[in-house]
Amino acid sequence: MKKVIQTCKTILIAAVLCPTILLASAPTVHAQESSFDLEQEISEKRAAGITVYELYTDDGDIMGYFEPLTEANVMAMAGYAADITYRWNCTLDSNQTGTASSSHSFIQGDTIIIDISQNPTGCISYVGLYDNDTGTYGFPASGSTINGWSNGRLTVGYTGHFSLAIRNASFTTVHYEGYYAF
Repeated sequence: MKKVIQTCKTILIAAVLCPTILLASAPTVHAQESSFDLEQEISEKRAAGITVYELYTDDGDIMGYFEPLTEANVMAMAGYAADITYRWNCTLDSNQTGTASSSHSFIQGDTIIIDISQNPTGCISYVGLYDNDTGTYGFPASGSTINGWSNGRLTVGYTGHFSLAIRNASFTTVHYEGYYAF
């Protein structure tokens, strides 16, 4: 009986210590999350003369930001190599929102390169994100376009499952075509 109790103690100690040792020595899966500060990055970009537009949810939370191609950031965007590219080809009626059919897992700070044109030009549109986990959209309060988004970049503000979204804020049907990549 004493041997059975000793064996049980040994198994219990091993069961408690092994996961603790493994967890303590395991690398952080998303180390990027802990060091990424969305609001600080936005401030630094603005201080460097780079235009950024925060993506706000209907509740006023920041979902990320959109950064259009400018002279100040052209080199950073030129050096970005995408792993996955998706085509965007849809027509949105007046005051409608379109969401990409695919959802992707992103961690805070991930970027999505966008090159989407619209026809006709002159109609107000916004590019943003749809959070598939919460069912909310994030669009800029300003930073609309009237001719599409040429080589812009969306930066995701928090970890989750997102889809690209476009809002046609005009009174005209608009066709959008191009790609997005990450």
